[in-house]
Amino acid sequence: MTDLSKEYVEMWLKAHPRECPGIAAAYSRSEHTISYAILLIPVHGSGYKLVVFDNPESSKIHVTLLQKTNKSTPTPSVIYKVPPGRYSDPERAHRKNIRTEGFVMEQLEVGSILYYWDINRYRALITSN
Repeated sequence: MTDLSKEYVEMWLKAHPRECPGIAAAYSRSEHTISYAILLIPVHGSGYKLVVFDNPESSKIHVTLLQKTNKSTPTPSVIYKVPPGRYSDPERAHRKNIRTEGFVMEQLEVGSILYYWDINRYRALITSN
């Protein structure tokens, strides 16, 4: 929250009052195991990395880099979970029914990407621009 301006903190708290804008926990790979998405933002420099940790309760942890950039962005990015359901891109050309929870990485006031588990890997769907 400390990386967000007052305006963005208010926007975030209105939409996600009990969540952290940099960490999301969801049943993304299965209905029995929680996965954690973490948005890593460097203290010095620019850009970010979006990483997912799966199976944290077992002896083997799977780490997946979903997205990264070294470029600065004009507005901050946040991550949150979304429920199973039907999602589409802005033009409704691509639609996807996801069976488990997913993660959305949103660059505030710019756009968002849904990451969901499908056929043994994470896939992405641009949901707004």
